[in-house]
Amino acid sequence: MHALRKRLDKLPTAAAKPASAGGKSPSPFARNTRNHFARFVIIDDIAYNGRTASDTLVSAAVGTVLTDAQPQDHLHCPFLLFAADFDAASGSDASRL
Repeated sequence: MHALRKRLDKLPTAAAKPASAGGKSPSPFARNTRNHFARFVIIDDIAYNGRTASDTLVSAAVGTVLTDAQPQDHLHCPFLLFAADFDAASGSDASRL
């Protein structure tokens, strides 16, 4: 995982064309002229969003202790997410299919 983070960190960013790269190698996505946005993200674990919502009056009536921890979901391993947005060839609806 550490090696992947280092490799992703070394990828050139925000250089759409070799001329805008300032002498450095351009982004690996620079050859695709319709690429609008691309991002790699490593997801280590699920974000904790707080307790499961419940009616506090009902919880108090049945004796639920609200300070007791609830079970939390966790990922068994990190995931690599790749997201990309592409521009349509033209503004027509047919070009977006």
